[in-house]
Amino acid sequence: MDFFNDFSGLTENAKDTLSLALYLLPGLITYFTYRYSKTLRKHTNFEVILLSFFFSVSDLLIFGIIRSIPKGPEWLDSIYVLYGIAFVLGVLVAFIENKDIVLWILRKFRITNKTNRLSVWEDTQNYSDTYVRVFATDGTMYEGFVRYYSETIDPLEIFLTDVIVYTVNDDYTFEEKEEIGGIYINNRDIKYVQFEKVPEKDKPKIIDETK
Repeated sequence: MDFFNDFSGLTENAKDTLSLALYLLPGLITYFTYRYSKTLRKHTNFEVILLSFFFSVSDLLIFGIIRSIPKGPEWLDSIYVLYGIAFVLGVLVAFIENKDIVLWILRKFRITNKTNRLSVWEDTQNYSDTYVRVFATDGTMYEGFVRYYSETIDPLEIFLTDVIVYTVNDDYTFEEKEEIGGIYINNRDIKYVQFEKVPEKDKPKIIDETK
């Protein structure tokens, strides 16, 4: 690839440094695309470099395969194609991890019980149309559908829609107070959470905010 070798006028050390930076750049694009598409534990500098190197090798292999297409257009040899591959690979890796695909397969074969998520809280929320009862510290109970939630437990946050608000009496009976469209609750207010199954006919219609 000519764009990795055309460093005329530079010293040998400068050429080596710039070559290394250019080789790692696709991997860094992949790494940061992947990192900001998924909540991850903090990586050390060494891990960032190692992962970037691994991603760079993968990016360059894919790029090499694409460039070897017989009678392909000249633009396939562009460095922008390489950077595009790096971005797409980052999105693909994040999608595989977010959907827990690899560990889901391993769990099916009972090889592991692990998931890619950072906490049990995130695991429990990773289902569509999750219906919960949130018992608050002030004796109030909120019943509704989970729309948004925090991926980590610090802070633990949740946003419910189609909410029914109840007062919890001393004998643990519920008295309905009101119905509200939505409510935000954080860990300072949450005592515990119950997860419920709801018949399909009772599930609310989710508005597509992208339209």
